Amino acid sequence: MDDGTLVVAVASLPKEIAAGLHPKQNNAIRGLLLQSGWVVEKIDHDSCMVTYVVQLDPAGWLPKCFVNRLNTKLVMIIDNLKKQVLSSPTNSDDST
Repeated sequence: MDDGTLVVAVASLPKEIAAGLHPKQNNAIRGLLLQSGWVVEKIDHDSCMVTYVVQLDPAGWLPKCFVNRLNTKLVMIIDNLKKQVLSSPTNSDDST
């Protein structure tokens, strides 16, 4: 975006296509990811705020422990993204 904000958006495939890619399993429920993505907003010249947005229909009830585990994994993903950015060659370029 013009202000430097980066938006990465993701959506599910239609159910008909997704079903062909991964057959239905008796021990699993296929939820529907309506939309998700990352918003990376620049705060100042060397920091940013990362927001993960998700809207999904889990097609059933989700145990609290599953939701908590997912939240923990998202924190680890953001930490890994930070490490990759800090180690990238363009990060050491003073012109950015």
